[in-house]
Amino acid sequence: MTGVTAGRTADHPGSPTSTRRSRHLRPVGAVQAWAAGHRRPRWWHELLLVVGFYAGYDSIRGLIRSDATTAIAHGVTVLHTERLLGLQIEHPVNHFLSHLAPLAVPACFFYASLHFLITPGVLGWTYLRHPGRYRPARTVIALISVGALIGFTLYPTAPPRLLPGAGFTDTMTAYRHWGWWGASDSAPTALAGLANQFAAMPSLHMAWAVWCGVTGYRLSSRRVLRTAALAYPALTAFVVIGTANHYLFDVLAGILLWWITDRAIARLERCTATCGQHSSGQRSQFRFRRCTTATEGVVGARRDRDAGRLTINPPGRQVLPERPRPQPRRSWLQTKSSAPIQQVSFLSATG
Repeated sequence: MTGVTAGRTADHPGSPTSTRRSRHLRPVGAVQAWAAGHRRPRWWHELLLVVGFYAGYDSIRGLIRSDATTAIAHGVTVLHTERLLGLQIEHPVNHFLSHLAPLAVPACFFYASLHFLITPGVLGWTYLRHPGRYRPARTVIALISVGALIGFTLYPTAPPRLLPGAGFTDTMTAYRHWGWWGASDSAPTALAGLANQFAAMPSLHMAWAVWCGVTGYRLSSRRVLRTAALAYPALTAFVVIGTANHYLFDVLAGILLWWITDRAIARLERCTATCGQHSSGQRSQFRFRRCTTATEGVVGARRDRDAGRLTINPPGRQVLPERPRPQPRRSWLQTKSSAPIQQVSFLSATG
């Protein structure tokens, strides 16, 4: 029987023993890291986290009190800068929307309520349908909100509707009898005193809308959903400018805030994945060496030194490479050709 080289296994690819061995040699660290990143977190934990975070954000935003004179001066500066750059589009958009009631009323409902519905809806959809992308998406929108709070504090800005003598129409106030909002921003009438009137820079409506649109476009494969995801930020920009609640620079600042946060989280995710692959690769190499030396449950075949037959290693037996057997020293007769050896044998037989 033809021998098998010592230390090699006799199983073939696809056999049960080969499948068992492949399970032993699988990079367990990388698989566990992947599974941990794609595991859906506990729903009640996330619900408490999101609700608590938004309650804290809304409270801090309402408690930020800025000087009205400073906020109005900042608003005038923004409007003047846009005029110098030829980017002032607030007046025509505001006049067009405020004098057209069939568009103004839906725009007021859009501004007052839709970001409270679509933003948590997209977050919940990501949690249910794409758990592997939920944590990065949740982190991005949380950091966007924190960045907006910093902007409200450092650069309080009065919206266009609060600039005296600027010629803007407060659309929300003009159509307040159609909805629940009062003359103060999009807050209900009973909570008007808690609203921060000078939280215009950057536009959090726009930052959240871009987050919703990009998240929906990235994770959805249906054309209808992708079209709606792209249309939502565009409609938000039209509404916040048309209702005289934000400047064009506010909208651009909200988009920039989303972009910086999204790129930072994406880069951090890539660095974490690279470090995880490096550490899991080292653990996998250690496991591979351990599995090749300890052959529990693996069928090993080696040449039996005495009988020359295949023997099966029992589980738990360690396979060690055979030492090379020393070759016997050949006599001077074996170094000659076969003919002289036959002649010597014939002479010895006849003698």
